[in-house]
Amino acid sequence: APQGTVDALKRTVDVVPRLVGDVGGVSIGSGGTQALTLNAGPSTGAAAWAFLLGSSTGTAPGIPIGATCLPLVFDAYTNYTLTHPGGPLTPGSFSVLDGEGAGAAAFALPPGASPALVGLQLFHAYAVLEPGSLAVVGASNAVPVTLLP
Repeated sequence: APQGTVDALKRTVDVVPRLVGDVGGVSIGSGGTQALTLNAGPSTGAAAWAFLLGSSTGTAPGIPIGATCLPLVFDAYTNYTLTHPGGPLTPGSFSVLDGEGAGAAAFALPPGASPALVGLQLFHAYAVLEPGSLAVVGASNAVPVTLLP
């Protein structure tokens, strides 16, 4: 394949980070944490910034950011996570990835949330930002977490 094609393919592969959650649900009664681990890969993520955002209304059609689409629907929860980086619900949500392009954050629900929230599913995804310019160079998959009794 011509070099430009190989470079474009490599860039496409490199900017599809993988986000994994350790649990699928957290309790509103006792509280709980979903640990989130990002692997953006060393060629995209090494020393890049990662910004975890959330949505309470889904993943499609997503939020277009330049050539990237963050798989979240913009809503009030997205606005909260955007304006409260590293806040109490999403500790570690704005951080520098390590030399391998790995990072971690969490969704942390304190005990005693409203019972009306039982069954609500939240989604979280990372935007990967280039060091210096902070241009978005990738977005992870979205990971769901369900609020349980």
